Amino acid sequence: MATNPSDRRGDRFAESAVDGDVRDPPIARAIFRDTTRAWLWLPVRLYVGIMWMQLGFRQLADSAWMRGDDILAYWRAVVAAVDRNDVGFSWYRSLVWLLVDANAEQVAARLFVFGELAAGALVILGAFVGLSAFGGALMNSSASLTGIAGSGPEMLALALCLMLGWRVAGFVGLDRVLLPTLGAAWVTTPGARLPPR
Repeated sequence: MATNPSDRRGDRFAESAVDGDVRDPPIARAIFRDTTRAWLWLPVRLYVGIMWMQLGFRQLADSAWMRGDDILAYWRAVVAAVDRNDVGFSWYRSLVWLLVDANAEQVAARLFVFGELAAGALVILGAFVGLSAFGGALMNSSASLTGIAGSGPEMLALALCLMLGWRVAGFVGLDRVLLPTLGAAWVTTPGARLPPR
């Protein structure tokens, strides 16, 4: 009796779902879990980290940015663009308008500068790559939400790749020591007992 090819695919899928866990495809395992390929992430980490560091140092040296003048002008342009319907994110306009009303430009400017410097340094050092890439991407995406393209989409895509590859991306870096030392909340240690169901 001949077997239906679709039945075999179903069997393979069922076999891959061992203990209720669906296994990653081989290409995903190779890119995002194989530590022998950690060197492939190093150029991406260095590029993203250096770009964020350059931006942070450029803003740190700019007195208008550190006083909050530049970010206030940027925020006002965002509010005006939304009012003209150039940008479709009215919730972002409300957030920016709240910051303008609160006179938070100097605090926000410094948070952006030191956040970009910290995210860049951590990504370069390979420390907490997933979290630092998320933080940098969050700051970077604020410009994309306004409709200003700039380097936003490129850096956002690379930061997303680093977030997906967080297990391996920092292996050639401090994450090789930090992650096993600190552990992860979702990983059980050998001999640990799970709570009863």
